Amino acid sequence: MREGIERLHELQRVFLELRRVEQERAGLPARREALEGRRREAEERLQRVQHRLEERKKERRKSEQELKTLEDRRRQYKDQLMLVKTNKEYQAFQEEIGNVSRHISDLETKVLVGMEEGDADEKELAAAAKDRQKMLEEFEGEGARLADREGKIEGEIQFLHEEREKLEASVPADLLERFRRVAAVREGLGMVEGRDSLCTACQTPIRPQAWHELRHGETLVTCDACGRILYHRGEGPLAR
Repeated sequence: MREGIERLHELQRVFLELRRVEQERAGLPARREALEGRRREAEERLQRVQHRLEERKKERRKSEQELKTLEDRRRQYKDQLMLVKTNKEYQAFQEEIGNVSRHISDLETKVLVGMEEGDADEKELAAAAKDRQKMLEEFEGEGARLADREGKIEGEIQFLHEEREKLEASVPADLLERFRRVAAVREGLGMVEGRDSLCTACQTPIRPQAWHELRHGETLVTCDACGRILYHRGEGPLAR
């Protein structure tokens, strides 16, 4: 029985490693998609800032052109003011000049605010471009590592499958079947150490007689609570 337990212990090590590697393989597409998502986000952020900056520039050029038109109009009103002959006409031109001047003041404020916002956008654009470049370098490096891992992982899985088959062939059929049943409902952990008279998986006390049998390694002992096969490290392969 001891020899079968030792081989079963090694089989579980391979079984758990195979499970881990297969889970890693299953997660590779999500890791690649997450990496692509970060790259896409960096690109979109840069494009948004570029677009906003260009729109601000267009708006400022439009305001500056409108400001020039209003200043020309005010100058014309002032020239015409010198030619009026009645007080009524004079007051009318003064009112128009006042209206245009207020509009000019509002536009000048708008242009000034736009310039300040444009400066902020320029800084954000530089930061976004830097982040994009950093992300591209990360994308290239991490993408290469993922591709390398994808290339190697199939070989690892194949090797572990072969190791599992060899070990399964060396374990008594009844013991192997019991292990498989338990592992199927215990997240792959069908065998655990019994230590200090406890099952190390569920912490259930091991009966004195069962603990004695477990330490001698001549009888199959299972946990009364979780059903896992128990082993005692002692000496030899199980001590590793």
